[in-house]
Amino acid sequence: MDLRKVIAQTVAQAAAVMVPFSAPAVEAILSDLLRIEKEQHAALDRLAQTVQRMADAPVASARIHLEQAAIPGRSAQQVHQSLHKAADKLVDAIAGTTPYSPARAEAGVLLAVVLTVIGDRAAARHHAVAAYEDARAAAWSMLGERPRSPSQRITRQDAVDAWYRPQEWSAAFIGDPESSSRFNPDAPLEMSGIPVLSEHERIVWRPGAQVDFRYIAYAQDLDRLRGHSSTSRFIGLTLEQVLNAGHEPLASRFELQIEEEHRLGYFTGMED
Repeated sequence: MDLRKVIAQTVAQAAAVMVPFSAPAVEAILSDLLRIEKEQHAALDRLAQTVQRMADAPVASARIHLEQAAIPGRSAQQVHQSLHKAADKLVDAIAGTTPYSPARAEAGVLLAVVLTVIGDRAAARHHAVAAYEDARAAAWSMLGERPRSPSQRITRQDAVDAWYRPQEWSAAFIGDPESSSRFNPDAPLEMSGIPVLSEHERIVWRPGAQVDFRYIAYAQDLDRLRGHSSTSRFIGLTLEQVLNAGHEPLASRFELQIEEEHRLGYFTGMED
């Protein structure tokens, strides 16, 4: 199960006015979410023993409340009481972690999901935007801890990138109020399920948007298709530059096709 799929399903159901969610819907969502969250925790622990984790007591309590919310057969009132308690503990966990840390980013995304299930979309978007900034800064910080060996640096960058991409995507999807209208959760995740682009359309960041899911999702797809790391653009920048970076227009599908043809040697400059 992909974190993006769980996020997409949750927001899509919320957008379809299925809030408050039925108890069975909550059980299904939280079961998948808790499994993914544990996998991400293990992956981040392997990445760096020095990375600060979420405040132990609050996040442990939040997990217990989420597990209780996912127990089959509980009433809707009992489920939502557990969800509210989990949200309160995640707020405590965020308060107990360093700003711009991976622990804070993870807690922010998890809190945004819980708030979405509860039905507080405004608060969910607020915490998702904060988690987006935390994830960018956390990835920049982890990339700064560069091993001496080139092979180890590549391995580390791949690990940071694998952590960062779902965090960025999820935070953007919840944080952008227009995201649910741009995504079909039943479509393949390749190209992020956003509406088909015209061949020559270049994607630009939506004016005034704190996060732009369409731009972020398409940028990740371009990176995958080009074989690039989504976090490589942070290398050599200051933290301020990472947090306040401009958003250049992204290549159209036509430009991407030309790039691929050049890569394959179809154009040599000697076609005459």
